[in-house]
Amino acid sequence: MAVEKEWIYKDFKCVVIATGMGHRCGYVAVSENHPFYGLDYEDEKLHGIDVHGGLTYSKGKSDYPVESEGLWWFGFDCAHSGDGRDFTIMSEDYRRAFEKMEYFGGEVRTSGYVSLECERLVDQLLEMNKEG
Repeated sequence: MAVEKEWIYKDFKCVVIATGMGHRCGYVAVSENHPFYGLDYEDEKLHGIDVHGGLTYSKGKSDYPVESEGLWWFGFDCAHSGDGRDFTIMSEDYRRAFEKMEYFGGEVRTSGYVSLECERLVDQLLEMNKEG
């Protein structure tokens, strides 16, 4: 697992992670003063969030995806039906196993794609916060 990109968008920390299994995950952090801080990604207040595959992660103080004090992370992954694996980020062990398969299929979700989804997530969190 490696951080491919880390940036700030509209005062929110965003991260794209490349996993050894060949797919990417996107994460957005909210600070302790944000009303969604500490919410589980399945909380009804977050229903309506539209990111690739839906939210699949929420966690606080952690070194995953990056070390961060006072932040609560919301994330999504690109390992769903229809998502392809990127062999350029895949670990050697996974690459060997998958090279033996006849069908790879799916659309590889690039770092650029995941970055845009992170920014869409930020925009939605901001809009939901405005709506109360």
